[in-house]
Amino acid sequence: MRRKLEKQEKVPIMIPLGHGEAPGSTESVILNGYRLNIRKGEYVHVPKQVAQVIMESQQQTQEAIANYFLMNAQGKSKAMSNKEVSDNA
Repeated sequence: MRRKLEKQEKVPIMIPLGHGEAPGSTESVILNGYRLNIRKGEYVHVPKQVAQVIMESQQQTQEAIANYFLMNAQGKSKAMSNKEVSDNA
């Protein structure tokens, strides 16, 4: 995996620091058993495949946060609302 990643185009990416995280914190990305530690809070160049994994993870996190706030605003999750509709049909 390491050799495959070394051959890939490098792209800049930044993983933001989480609330209360100290500068220099890292995020681990593991691909097929190969582990990379990516510095958070600064732009770093990583193989394109690693950047895709990080971006997908950040997108899933944002969707989960949005769903959480929506669920709290409505008192139930969208999935549970859909279940209730299908149960009553």
